[in-house]
Amino acid sequence: MERMIPTSPDAVGVVQAPSTELRRSALSAAFITLLVVSAASPMSVVAGGFPLGIMLGDGAGTPALVLAALVLLLLFSAGYTAMATCVTSSGGFYALVGRGLGGAAGGAAAMVALVGYVLLQFGLYGMLGAVVSEALHAQFGLGVPWWACSLVALATVAVFGYRQIDVSARLLACLALAEFAVVIVLDGLILSKGGAAGITTVSFEPHIVAHGNPAIGLLFCFAAFVGFEATTIYGEEAKDPKRSIPIATYAALLLIGCFYSFSLWCLVLGAGTDRVVATITALSDPTNFVYELSDRYGGQGLTTALRCVFVTSVYAGLVSFHNSTARYFFCMGREGLLPAGIGVTHPVYKSPHRASMVQNVLCVIVVLAFAAAGADPVLTLFAWFSNLATVFVLVLILLGALASVIARHPLERTSAAASAEPWKAGIVGLLAVILFVPAAIIVLILLAVSIIGIPLILLWPFAVIGCFFAAFFGYIASAHALARWSENRFGWRIQGPVTTVVLGLFLLHGAWLMARLVDVVDSSRNVGGFLRLILLLFWCLVNIGAFFVGIGAVILARRRGYTPVQPLVSTPPTLPPPPPPSRGYDLPVVEGPAVESLRSDEREWAEPFSDFDEPAPSETAVTAVQEPPAPATTDEPEDEAEEPERRQA
Repeated sequence: MERMIPTSPDAVGVVQAPSTELRRSALSAAFITLLVVSAASPMSVVAGGFPLGIMLGDGAGTPALVLAALVLLLLFSAGYTAMATCVTSSGGFYALVGRGLGGAAGGAAAMVALVGYVLLQFGLYGMLGAVVSEALHAQFGLGVPWWACSLVALATVAVFGYRQIDVSARLLACLALAEFAVVIVLDGLILSKGGAAGITTVSFEPHIVAHGNPAIGLLFCFAAFVGFEATTIYGEEAKDPKRSIPIATYAALLLIGCFYSFSLWCLVLGAGTDRVVATITALSDPTNFVYELSDRYGGQGLTTALRCVFVTSVYAGLVSFHNSTARYFFCMGREGLLPAGIGVTHPVYKSPHRASMVQNVLCVIVVLAFAAAGADPVLTLFAWFSNLATVFVLVLILLGALASVIARHPLERTSAAASAEPWKAGIVGLLAVILFVPAAIIVLILLAVSIIGIPLILLWPFAVIGCFFAAFFGYIASAHALARWSENRFGWRIQGPVTTVVLGLFLLHGAWLMARLVDVVDSSRNVGGFLRLILLLFWCLVNIGAFFVGIGAVILARRRGYTPVQPLVSTPPTLPPPPPPSRGYDLPVVEGPAVESLRSDEREWAEPFSDFDEPAPSETAVTAVQEPPAPATTDEPEDEAEEPERRQA
């Protein structure tokens, strides 16, 4: 049971409910940036990850691939930060995906993020224990097992997770600055001595980038950025989340990306552009590549500093991922996806202390299990779990990108443009496609013949990717508009943007499905051949039209505002309010002494129960509900068929 802190002298002895709020206005944009930079562990990535990426991937062209990955992640961050300004939650991707794709998808994203970050912590504990154990043996001759070093580090990480977040932020800020300082010193020494064969920009030339295995190199590059997406997790603790989260996201990406690309370029120059792969392959341990260059250009003192910074980099990554994972546990407990006891904060520190303890227990179990099995902490624990965690984080980023694309506001605005002016959107899209090819060729020629434009040619593929992305988004918007039209036409009611888009895609490809059905039914194709041809022709025309309308809708939606089209829902006609309840029997409109006798008896029976009657309606309500006019009395005899019913009444 948590210790209750009274807020006033009068509140002594009063049991307060557990707090479910994090510490408000505790982090600035600079602290959030350093938190996510520490999660990326720049020194451990440069010294441990990228030598393998250079050897197995793109070789000397890896610095250019880092810039390519940076540009793609900046495009992703545009939608990511736009949604983050609308949703402030410690759930991170859970809140964003839930806002864009629905609650079920948000819960799935939360589980993916939780499992990915927990697995990454398992791997980092193996890496840290092995590195510290080796350092203690090399420097002091101590034979400390790796799992003991991991448990000691886990105990200190648990303390930082239990305390308030600004304590961890100050520690991580110091460690991150030390990482950057030591690596930049090595980069400066390599450049000052001219590297192995002079300073060149061969690493950024297209034929060098295309040489090797760019796909594997890009995988290493994307893995190096893991952790930058954690900025939204600290939204509830930021001083100004609508401003701090976008600034921290872009600053972290640019800082990490430029640092990686510049440092890798310097390392390639230090080993030689044409000999870097052979140099790393000749080493028994590829992670010693940075230390070999440090001994050559800086001396033993710089190498010792790099080894120390490598240990602190892994430790800083552990502290940062611990804080991120604890907030995912906390948010899921607060939202009811996990036991509610996890979604409670400390009454004094306002930290998710219970969530922190839960993941500490999980890490202790995994470390002891691998130690008992005699598994290698690096080749088994770190390799298995870090690779699997990278896959989970990439899936999480894809879900976030999908949520930003299918978020209600951009998608529905483009869908509204396609619904409001389909013919105009189709013509604009057709003209855009016709003019794009010659315009692209002309711009490419102008960039190639100008000295200033030559570096911009490297960004040309990303412009093409952006155009294809806009075309794909327009096609999705056309499917959304078609589904909305069908809802209004047939009175359907579909919940969620994803379901609406799926319905639209089904309608766009319905003719193709019917053609396939004709093939199955009429296998000889004697009778159904003509029908199949008509269906396929109709399918082609519909999808080409949807493609052009979508591109035009994307252009029109950016130039003018459109109100999202809401589906029409058939509602029953509004009925007049019922008359006030009558007291007693509904008597027919009949005059006479017998009727007066019945009314007097009714008043006598109603008086003892007058206290239980409903209050009389207000004067306004009485005037609004008018009694129907009494039927005109005539001298004509009443219907003989109604006479027995009146007598019975």
